Amino acid sequence: MRLPPGYNAPLNTVLKLIKALYRLKQSGREWYGTLIATLLDMGFIALHFDPYVFKRDGLLVSIYVDDLLIFSKIEWIDAFKPAIAAKFKSKDIGKAKYILGLEIEYYAKHILLLQSLYAQRILQRFQMDAYVPRQTPLDASIFPPRTVEGDEPTDIKLY
Repeated sequence: MRLPPGYNAPLNTVLKLIKALYRLKQSGREWYGTLIATLLDMGFIALHFDPYVFKRDGLLVSIYVDDLLIFSKIEWIDAFKPAIAAKFKSKDIGKAKYILGLEIEYYAKHILLLQSLYAQRILQRFQMDAYVPRQTPLDASIFPPRTVEGDEPTDIKLY
């Protein structure tokens, strides 16, 4: 690191950083700690089963690295966005269309989550996207045959 302009220090001087630097291994932890402290100050609580999802009243905020996915009534979301923008530089990119391998489609009374694009990418990755789907080669009603007492157990991995 270089010293800031206008700051002179003797050679071999050790300086303490007050802020985390981007791309250092500690940066993510510092960012998470800062964001968590802000959300807690705003009255949010972390969900017990997922420490990256926070709840306040009917507002859910999900964190993935430096992205926030907000779930709630539109008026609550509209009230939350300026509050978080006052604390951090942020950009509203609108309704989520794709996140973590999930495609999101919005309808009047429901939301549809799809993984077809994710599955297609996996097929392409393993050069299987040109294959034609086939029926299961084994009759689905047949389960591994039961063994007679004393026989070797059937290896169910074969089925």
